Amino acid sequence: MKTKTRIARIALSFHLHPASRPVRSTLLPMLVLAFTLGLVLMLPLCPAAGVDGIVFSDVPAAHPHHDAIYDLAGRGIVSGYTDGSFGPDKTVLRQHFAKMLVKTKAYPVSEADECEQFTDVSKSLPGSYMDATDVLYPDHYIAVLVARHVTHGKTATTFDPWGDVTREQLITFVVRAAALPEPVSRKPAPFSSAQFSIAEHHNNACLAYHHGLLAGLPGLGAGYRFTASASRGECAQLLSNLLGWERELDTVWAYLAVGVHSSLAIKSDGSLWAWGGNQYGQLGDGSTKGRRVPGRIGSDNDWKVGAAADYCLFIRSDGSLWAWGSNAVGQLGDGSTEDRLSPVRVGTGNDWKTVAVYNQSLALKSDGSLWAWGFNNCGQVGDGSTENVCRPSAWVPTTIGRP
Repeated sequence: MKTKTRIARIALSFHLHPASRPVRSTLLPMLVLAFTLGLVLMLPLCPAAGVDGIVFSDVPAAHPHHDAIYDLAGRGIVSGYTDGSFGPDKTVLRQHFAKMLVKTKAYPVSEADECEQFTDVSKSLPGSYMDATDVLYPDHYIAVLVARHVTHGKTATTFDPWGDVTREQLITFVVRAAALPEPVSRKPAPFSSAQFSIAEHHNNACLAYHHGLLAGLPGLGAGYRFTASASRGECAQLLSNLLGWERELDTVWAYLAVGVHSSLAIKSDGSLWAWGGNQYGQLGDGSTKGRRVPGRIGSDNDWKVGAAADYCLFIRSDGSLWAWGSNAVGQLGDGSTEDRLSPVRVGTGNDWKTVAVYNQSLALKSDGSLWAWGFNNCGQVGDGSTENVCRPSAWVPTTIGRP
């Protein structure tokens, strides 16, 4: 009893007399140590910070889809639940994935996008919005994918908006949205057609695998259930892979053309870019101002081949021929001698194959015929005269001659 009383008095004396050296020198280090140990013990309980302070309690750094989830969250494409979780293993409704894909691709979407094809898709009308925070959900997002041929629905008239998107459907959605190019030869895929419900899904999965869009899917192989529902984590993984693939594609140049004072190039995605001198509008941007870095010509992604001098002739994937730049001697082939500051179509044909330019223009059609127009002071157009030709004229030589 006396011992307990003595201990109590010592403790009390510490509080009443904080300047007491023996007690302070002993307890202070102990308090600091205890505080430090407390912080250390608490650290593992705190999840690592994500992008812009976003933290999901159920997506630790070791999660297989951690990077993909935070990538999309940082872009505002996905979000978590009110309890701070993301639910990476939860399934995704088809109508919800439609919204995720539209946002990933940054497709324009508005109330003008009407979903008339599918009878089972709810209309987002005033007073009956499915999501009060998004008046475009779900029908307008689905309408955008229909218009871009990314989805054809479950049937001709149904989309199955309340059904889970399956793994094979997820892959097909992404492949269609990406418009993946067909390689000369594909990398062998570690799965077979027997794992899919239809041949199209298998083909799309093989194409996605070749381009690396299936990276990060745990267990991908012979035992992978492609017909099972896709998880939120898997959806995030494929959409993040899609963004990565597009970023890489954006830096790949596929075709080059050098003009007199300008340069032009086509990227792997079919976009056309130009830079350099622009005295005659040869950069095709609607101005005559030069540019020291590549600038895109229009927004189309179907440019195929072309040639340049102080003017340009380029062919699109549909076989149509387009021209812009200097036109003093009719070298653009549009029937005039006016310079063009942006692309104008040459004729109405869709069978142009290749072109060559200087001051005169030569072009081949798919039937093997040779066409020429432009400067003709020395007969370089090959039509038997020395008059400039402002429109393409067929030239089929009957005799090549001998040296």
